[in-house]
Amino acid sequence: MSATASVRLRSTSRLAVASAAALVLALTGCGSSSSSAPKVTKLSSTKAKSAMLSLDNVGSTFTVDDTADHSTPSPGCLTAIDDITDKIDAPTTEDVDYQSTSESSFPLISSQVASYGTVAAAKKKVDAFRTAIHTCTSVAETDDSGVFTKLTVTTNDEKASAKDDDEVNVKAVGAISQDSQQTPLGVYFAVIREANSLAIVEIGDLTQDAPANGEALVTLARARLAAVIKGSDPDRVS
Repeated sequence: MSATASVRLRSTSRLAVASAAALVLALTGCGSSSSSAPKVTKLSSTKAKSAMLSLDNVGSTFTVDDTADHSTPSPGCLTAIDDITDKIDAPTTEDVDYQSTSESSFPLISSQVASYGTVAAAKKKVDAFRTAIHTCTSVAETDDSGVFTKLTVTTNDEKASAKDDDEVNVKAVGAISQDSQQTPLGVYFAVIREANSLAIVEIGDLTQDAPANGEALVTLARARLAAVIKGSDPDRVS
């Protein structure tokens, strides 16, 4: 196979398939009981960047991926993920991609922070995503390059922290194949809302299950966003 095909799951993410002899994948995430209105903190680009997962958070075996391509749509019903990541309409949005230093470049991790002008706008975006993604249970699609993606998709609204205002989690597991070659794929995607801001995490790995560190990174992403909103140092959270 000499052609390169990119399949966008983003989260649950971005997948690229390329090889001369084998597939190579590149993947490229309840409110307070108080009766008072939630506080709106509009994050600047600088603040949003500081809230994203850092290289220290993802580990010493990763490096920043400055070449990640976000242009290819996700396959099948996972296009719902594109609307809350690449097509997000927040006034402030920042993202970073990490790739493993291993030969395969996997796992791949993306972290994004978006900040809206109002809580209502952020809530509307997450609600729309939930409605769309909860109807997505499987993907079986062949792209123009002949790469077949077959995934089982599960979703839930379980919160990484009781302090979350809202959260939607997506897991997609299966494989992508071309000709007689097949590669397993597991993806974890989550979006967490804190008042008027969102933290989004995507992880992809060459595994038959969702990446094991997904929940831990989502919990850390929420804590970093919450710290920045409060004016605290996000690097001091754990």
